[in-house]
Amino acid sequence: MDMHTWRANGRGVFICGSPYTEVSSLAWALTAHRAFWTSSESRFLYRLFGSRADLVRPYLYDTYRACAEEGAWLRTNAVSYPEFLAALGDGIGRLFQGRAGKKRWVDSSPENALLIEELLYMFPDAAFVGMLQSSRTSVFIEMARHAALTPPKVRELVALNTLYGERLKRAGGIAPDRVYLLEERDLFDNPEAALADLLDFLGEENNPDVAEKFARRLLRLNLPLAEAREKLAQFKTTLLADTVSEPPLVTETSPPLEAPPSVAEFQY
Repeated sequence: MDMHTWRANGRGVFICGSPYTEVSSLAWALTAHRAFWTSSESRFLYRLFGSRADLVRPYLYDTYRACAEEGAWLRTNAVSYPEFLAALGDGIGRLFQGRAGKKRWVDSSPENALLIEELLYMFPDAAFVGMLQSSRTSVFIEMARHAALTPPKVRELVALNTLYGERLKRAGGIAPDRVYLLEERDLFDNPEAALADLLDFLGEENNPDVAEKFARRLLRLNLPLAEAREKLAQFKTTLLADTVSEPPLVTETSPPLEAPPSVAEFQY
């Protein structure tokens, strides 16, 4: 299918990123555009399918493997893992679309980033926006909550950001026509340009009301964008000095990130 046609006709949009990103602010800003509808974060997809201690493959895959042994229905009927995922997503997609009516639904559960490769198969007509955030911003948000940050806590926070970022970048490499990686810094610095580019990717005309609504108030920071930018610019901390430097964004010339095997590699 021609990608311009796909983008114009694609229905759902998942916005995901680390727990400190402004995913919900972006989702609600999109509703200033007549094409989009959103609600509170769904949260149930990862709770149903994704929780697993080692975070390599979601336990949904363990369930599939256990039920696809020799003689089992899935095996007998040659149901591959991607087909199994698509069947599960079909019903949930109908649930989302039933509430969105004729508009495009937007879900902004941040933890969907950890399940994103499965979601690509579960929702084959959906687009994904992966928000990438610096650990400096995450530390700023945590400190704004008056949380006591120790070096071990900061290392955990950096590791969490890195994990989310790697999952999103990997998905962007697998399906660049469906996954849009958005640096939160770029969105903060120039929301008009960043959101115009995003709407173009989603196959919708630009609407300046989207950027205006985003700038009005950031839900995670609980500040207007202009004030948040000013506070972030003034923010200084030595807590990140002992942490490992964050990996750079993946570019066309960057080597691929180490990652678990692709969904497509798993059949039975």
